[in-house]
Amino acid sequence: MVFALQQAEHTSQHPNNPEGHGRSINGVPAPTEQELGTYRTTPTAPMTLFALDAESGKELWSSRNAMAGNTTHFSEPVVAAGKVFVVDHKAHIFAFGVR
Repeated sequence: MVFALQQAEHTSQHPNNPEGHGRSINGVPAPTEQELGTYRTTPTAPMTLFALDAESGKELWSSRNAMAGNTTHFSEPVVAAGKVFVVDHKAHIFAFGVR
């Protein structure tokens, strides 16, 4: 079994200067921390955990909308103690049982 996470975050986190990663470049003022935080955590799709068959890639299970409205950044599912754990951008922890 393979677990995959649809992260749901914006692909461009710095709308005014995506190459500058939030820094002021070429006369474009840097966004405030509040502006960046609002933009980064606006979901573009439901954050979804998928369980896939390791050989065929066929979807075995999905969390569907259980984590909708959340995003994550550089976070991957972790399997421990018979559960799959996912942490979102706001430090919420989601746990799903493995069968």
